[in-house]
Amino acid sequence: MIFDAIMNDDRAALLFDGCSPELIRKFEKFHEQNPGVYSLFLRFTKEAKAAGRPRFSGWMIANRIRWYTSIETKGEDCKISNDFIAVYVRLIVYLFPEFEGFFQLKRMGGNGLTEEEMEVNNPIPKGRGLEGKGLTAYKFQG
Repeated sequence: MIFDAIMNDDRAALLFDGCSPELIRKFEKFHEQNPGVYSLFLRFTKEAKAAGRPRFSGWMIANRIRWYTSIETKGEDCKISNDFIAVYVRLIVYLFPEFEGFFQLKRMGGNGLTEEEMEVNNPIPKGRGLEGKGLTAYKFQG
């Protein structure tokens, strides 16, 4: 699967830190059955950046996909789990480094941290290529 190929990479490990194996398994199953969602996520991300947006929301991209598949095209609506939005964002950032800093990334899962530890900005160690890119931590709501 897609994550088997990238999870041994330090950069991927940082981007997906805290993402549960269960979420990855569910995402991979969804991605295998709905490969067009990734294509639309990438397309709309590129469109947002080309429109001059310095930063953008993964949630807005996901809702754009929902709108597109519900209103602008014929066929079935796209049922994207909100849980997958952060995974799509990280996958795009991993595969297309030009999008580092375009999305605000929040730490996935709690990893047993206290609320104070979760509020620390830039949890990624310096020298990893992601520092200063708006990475923040938060308490997982799921």
